[in-house]
Amino acid sequence: MFSFVLLSLCFALFVLPDVQKEIAEKVGFCLESDVAVVSVLDTNFKTVTIHRLDAAPRLVNIEQCLASDPDLPGLDIAVVELFS
Repeated sequence: MFSFVLLSLCFALFVLPDVQKEIAEKVGFCLESDVAVVSVLDTNFKTVTIHRLDAAPRLVNIEQCLASDPDLPGLDIAVVELFS
């Protein structure tokens, strides 16, 4: 069973056997619940997909940083640190 705490930021780490449909449903639930930013970590490809209601999903890899989001002022995390 899953429980959610709704914040302005949501990081989700999915591992096998989660499937794309389940991930999409959970991301959709968070966004519909007014979570401003939902980030999904992909441990296989070491990427983060950032979802927002007002924009297309954005993919970030381990050579980039999560920073400069207007809903998350002061956030500056190297993606590689999320996978170490």
